[in-house]
Amino acid sequence: MKTQDTAKACFAAALRLLARRDHSCSELYGKLADRGFSRDQIQWAVDRCLRYRYLDDERFAHGYINQLQRKGYGCRRIEQKLVAKGLDSQIIAACLEPCCRDGVQIRDCRKAIAKKRKVNLQKDGSAQTKAKLYRFLFNRGFPADVIQQVLKEGCW
Repeated sequence: MKTQDTAKACFAAALRLLARRDHSCSELYGKLADRGFSRDQIQWAVDRCLRYRYLDDERFAHGYINQLQRKGYGCRRIEQKLVAKGLDSQIIAACLEPCCRDGVQIRDCRKAIAKKRKVNLQKDGSAQTKAKLYRFLFNRGFPADVIQQVLKEGCW
């Protein structure tokens, strides 16, 4: 196959991947590399996707943040996942700023508690239950001060 044909095949593969869901540039680059395309072919395809606005790291970050917030994740955990997706730290900081405000974190923490309570948490107020809930929320990426504030409210 000619170089131009393989570059077009790489672009076609990128379009197929982007048709399923948004990807970060880094993530798309890795998936195309896994399919055996050369660095130059991948760079050409990624540049073309960027030019046509099929690929946008900021749009991807906003969508991914919203998805993770709906699943009950806190700001710290979302940041870890964005870094794992290969996003630039400036994009991460800009996109996370609105959802990392205390009021938003408290609201999301309450939602995570309510969701957890529906599944398998008894509201008995014991220290053991509070510790279990604290660990759950901390592992979900909520800051300690937010967790403590919500647990003190006793609305869980």
